[in-house]
Order: sequence, then structure tokens, then C-alpha cells
Amino acid sequence: MVRKASPGDRVNEPLIAAVKQMLRAGDIAKAWSALQDLSDDDSGAAELWYLRSLASQQQGNLSDAQHSIATAMRLVDGEPAYFRLQAARVAAQQESHHEAISWFRAALEKDATLGLAWAGLGSSLLAAGRTDAALDALERAVSLGAASAGVLYDIARVMLASGRLEEAEACAKEALGTPGGAADALLLLGDIYKRQGEPIKALQAYQRAQEAAPDNAQSGIAAATLLWERGRWDDARGAYVDLAMRNPSSLRAAFGAALTLPHVYGSQAHLDESRETYAKALATLAQLPVRRFAKPPRDILQDLRWCNFLLAYQGKNDVLLQSVFGDFVQAVLRGSAPEWLELPVRPRSSRSRIRVGFASHFFYDCTVGRYFSPWILGLDPAAFEVYVYYSNTHVTPNTHELRARASVFRHHGGLPIQTVAQRIRNDELDVLIYPELGMHPDTFALAHLRLAPVQCAAWGHPTTTGLTAIDAFISCASMEPEDARAHYREQLFLLPGLGTRYAHPGTPASVSRTELGLPDGRTLYLVPQSLFKIHPDNDELIADVLAADPNGLAVLFASESRVIVDALVRRLKPVFHRRGLSTQKYLHFLPALTHEAYLAVNRQCDVMLDTVHWSGGNTALDALSVGLPIVTLAGPLMRGRQSSAMLRLMGLGSLIASDRDHYVKIAVQLGTDRARRMDCQRDLISAHSMLFDDAGPLAALSNAIIGLAQGVATSHHDLGGA
Repeated sequence: MVRKASPGDRVNEPLIAAVKQMLRAGDIAKAWSALQDLSDDDSGAAELWYLRSLASQQQGNLSDAQHSIATAMRLVDGEPAYFRLQAARVAAQQESHHEAISWFRAALEKDATLGLAWAGLGSSLLAAGRTDAALDALERAVSLGAASAGVLYDIARVMLASGRLEEAEACAKEALGTPGGAADALLLLGDIYKRQGEPIKALQAYQRAQEAAPDNAQSGIAAATLLWERGRWDDARGAYVDLAMRNPSSLRAAFGAALTLPHVYGSQAHLDESRETYAKALATLAQLPVRRFAKPPRDILQDLRWCNFLLAYQGKNDVLLQSVFGDFVQAVLRGSAPEWLELPVRPRSSRSRIRVGFASHFFYDCTVGRYFSPWILGLDPAAFEVYVYYSNTHVTPNTHELRARASVFRHHGGLPIQTVAQRIRNDELDVLIYPELGMHPDTFALAHLRLAPVQCAAWGHPTTTGLTAIDAFISCASMEPEDARAHYREQLFLLPGLGTRYAHPGTPASVSRTELGLPDGRTLYLVPQSLFKIHPDNDELIADVLAADPNGLAVLFASESRVIVDALVRRLKPVFHRRGLSTQKYLHFLPALTHEAYLAVNRQCDVMLDTVHWSGGNTALDALSVGLPIVTLAGPLMRGRQSSAMLRLMGLGSLIASDRDHYVKIAVQLGTDRARRMDCQRDLISAHSMLFDDAGPLAALSNAIIGLAQGVATSHHDLGGA
């Protein structure tokens, strides 16, 4: 039997002193060499095994670091606090966060004054998504004099995630003044300024972060992304191109350089040219050797944070382009992280209920939340265990309701993609559903991976993902054209009605036009879509309606970026000019409003002009809820047919135009004939029961999930389709 040493034993003192000196001098290789011939049954070697763990950790050999500290603790009685602290640090570096938390706490049981242990505990708790406990531990570290750049940075991250922006800014600035904290602190300051609505200060912070750490692409990506979000498309693409040249292994920079698209096109010709450029750049990207982007799994999964969001607004069938993108990413993953392409083999858990997960960045009071929260709330808890994965720090009452009703609610805003992916895998789901793939890069990165036996997308972003890891696409039978299957790489499942139990949003308070910033005495034609959804094919329609009704006014909503608003107005000017119209006189932009105020605007308008290629979804439902007539023209793809499907469900197909001239005719007749418009409003309101609070789609969804989980689901209209 090996005799364990006591912590106070002093053996091999000359070697211990020599190795410590080597480590202090940074001569790690020499220290490692001196520790090669240790015996794992010598009770006097515990301190040397501890030092070997330090040397191995600094060399990046974490498996040996873990083995060495475990051996050290086996050879000594009582496991001194600093041994436990080293075990915790190694576990944290291996991203074994729960093990690290356990070891940090064990170290603090020995010595509660260890500021470094409190700092490490806070960091690991934060990585595990336990922000409240993390903040307590980090603040204890500061009180004990361990206010390193990393600790202050982590505190600032927690403050930012909880919306405490002023405190976050103060902590980030304090981290900026500590050794080694400049680049991370500046990057975080940029994020804070961005949340505070100060894009210029945010961009300056990102650029300073680039200067502080030129080899780190993260700050450059943040700067380029901000430029793109502000509508500075040429600057954003140029920044990505420069970043990709300086960081050729950055997949995220390569995506930006090749695939960045403008929010608003200058013309149809500009759109066509942009699509052609995109397709060629994607083809070139797909031919690059994947070894160029080789990285450890954690890093490559972070690099996947990209989605081709604006491609869908070009009004074309994107299945080929999306599939090329998806196949390229799969090839990259096969080279760097093949373990994420197939589920690990393990015994299937025996349980009576189907375990279904929903992963989203938008489970709050917004379009996605209103559409898909009823899916989660409507599943029978006797038949389903519902797991919810939420990646946004923004929380509303809608979020709290989902947290209360779900079997398990995992909130992981800001966590690395690999950490989130492992969480989902560990939950051993039967079916995983992404309601809006393509709207946020975090969820799209996860969707490349195999995290559940069956993985589905839904029409929160109504276009194919093009990803081989997504098995099914859940859509609405009433909204899809006859050739819908040709538009999806995934197997298509169709639900009846709206595909969800959409609650009536309620009747808004009566607010005057003047209070809402709208002019009296004009016919108000509401065009409520985000400006990037207004395809050039809409320009002539809007102008023709206003030319036929000189008293008309198009009411739109301004983007946060004036650049994007100006781009749309610049495109519309020649179209209006040819009809003798002034954009200044016939266009009226409102700022972003609360949902209640937005509904009041709908109530004060006369007609909603639906946009072709991307019709109203939530905007159409809001309009119909207050009786605002919608004029629409059904397109060839699902995303241009949502409003027409709603009107058919309500028995009001007369508002669906047969062609562009008919569209203008219907709109102007409703706008200029008050009696006709009031009749239409009454018909809409009386038909609400045919559209809102329909439970039928949820029953069909339950059947679809059961079939998918059991491998017997079919993908045709017998799921309850129209």
C-alpha cells in the first residue's frame, strides 16, 4: 500500500525548488523534461506531480495535466486547496464546467479566501449559464483582491446580459485598465455601445480592439457586422474582404467576404447582379480546400455563426444556393469536428413521453414568439416532455410563460456554440425543432450539427435551410403552392390553417392620427414591412396606387439606420417622378413603435398594401385583427402567399388580385370608397373566428411530432392540410 504524504511533508526539495524556478522563468519545456521520470507510487512525489500538471497545462497537454493532478492528490492526505484549485483550472480549460465548479468549491472549502478560486468558480458558472451565481462568485473574487482583467470582463458580460448597461460599461472600462485586458474589454465595450444605440462609438471600440489584437478576427467581424447592420454594405463587404485576407483561416470572415448582401437594392438590375455575384462567390468558396479552415472543434463551431438571411428577400427559389452552402459547411465539419455530424452511440433511455426540444433566439414578444409559443404551450404534457433552448438575453412576459410551462428551460445567451450543442445533445431529445432557422447565426450554427435523431425547421423564416442535418420542414398547406416540394431540400410537412393557434392580439385603444404622427385628410395606405422586404417589384405597385389616388399617402416604418431608409427613397424617386409624384409628399415614415401603438396605426389606416415576394405574416394578422383591408397578389413561393392564404381562410378571396393592374384597382377602390371599405372591415371582423385561436393546427403538429419520433411520419397533406 502506498503511504500518502501529508501536506506538510518536504521531500525532493532541491528538485521542487529547481522546477518552480523554471516555471517562473517561463522555461516550461525544461521543467517538463525534469519531471518525466516521476513515480506514481512515491508518496514524496505529490508536489512534483502537481508541478508537472502546471507544466503540462502551460504546454496545452490537458490530458496529462489532468492525470498529473489526479496522481498528486492520490499521493497526499487532505488534498490541499491549491491542488484542488489546479484540478478545477484544468477541468475549466477542458470545458468540463460542472466538474470545474465542483473542484473550485472543494478548494474554497479548504480556504474561502482564495480569490483565484472565486474567480474561476464565477467564470465556470457563467460558462454553464448560471449567471446569478456567477456574479456573486466574481464579486467575491474582486473583494478578495482578484480583480483581474478576466474577472472584470466576466462581470461586465453578466451586466450586459441582464441589461445593466451603465454598470457593464464601467466594468469593461475598468478591465481595459488592467494588464492583458485591452482587446476583450474593447470588444465588449463595442457590444455595450451597440446596445446603447451608439453605433459610432461601438465601431470605434471594435476598431481599437482590432489594433490591440491584430491576429484576433473577432473584433474585425464585429466591426464588419455593425457596418452591414447600419446599411453600409460596401464598407462591410470591404471590411470582410480585408479581414479574410489577413485571417485566411477564418471561416466567418470568408463567409462575409463572399456572401454579404445589401439590405435594399438600387433596382431590379442591382438585385440580379448581386445574386449572380453571390452565386459565383459561393461556388468559389465551396471549392476552397477545407483544411484551410481547420481548427479545434470549439473554434470551428464558433466560426459557423453565419446565416444567409437576406438571400430569401430576393424573391427566388433558393434551394440550390442554400444546398451548396450547407454541403460546404458539412465538408468543413468533416475535417475539423466530425464528431458533431453523427450522434454518439448510447443506450436509448426508456421513457413514456416523447422528448421534443425547441431552439430559438426569438422566444419573446415578437413575430416568432407569437407564432410558435403556442406550439410549446399547446403540446399535451402527458405525451410530451418539452425542452426549450433560448439564446437571447432579452426576456419578456412571453419568455417567462414558456419557462414556467416547459419541462426544462435552458437559457444560454452568450455561451459558446459547442457548450450549447453539448447541452442539447446531453438532453437526449427525440425531436429537435428550430422555428426560424436563418434569422440568427447562433441557431443556424447549431443547425449544421446532429444534436437529435430527428431535426426540423419551421416557417418562422420561410425558406429552405439547405442543410443535410435538417430532416423536415414544417409549413402551412394553405400557404404553399402546388410545386412546393421543389422549393425545399428537407422533407416537407404541412399543417392546416395558420399552422399554429394564433391568439387575437386584442383591440387597441382608440388613438387619433395626430397622436400617432399621421396626417389627417389623407388616404393612408399602410406598407408595414421592414424595408429590406420591399422588393423592387413593389415600387411600381405603390406608385401606381398613389398616382390613381392623389390624396393617398404611403405609410412605412423607418429602419434604425438612415442609410437604409435613404437607399429605398433613392430607388423610389425615379419611379414616382415618372408619375409626377414626389416621394417627399407621398411617403411618410414612422419610427419603431410598441405593439400596442403599432396596432393603433393599423386601426387609423385605410388599406394595407401587401408586398409581393414577401407578403405579410404577423403584419397581416395584426391588420386583419383590427379590420384593416389587405390587398395582396399571391407569389410563386410560400413567403409571398401568406396574406392570400389568410384571406382565403376568412372567405375574403375578393381581396386577392389576379394581376398587378387588378391589385391597383382593388386598392384604390377601397381607399377612395369609404362605404365599400367599411363593408370590408365588417366582413373581416366577423370572420375572425375562422383565423384566430384555431386549435386544429396544434393537433396536427402533435401527430406530426409523434410520427417523426417514431419514424413513421408522412410528408403529404394528410397531416390535416387544406
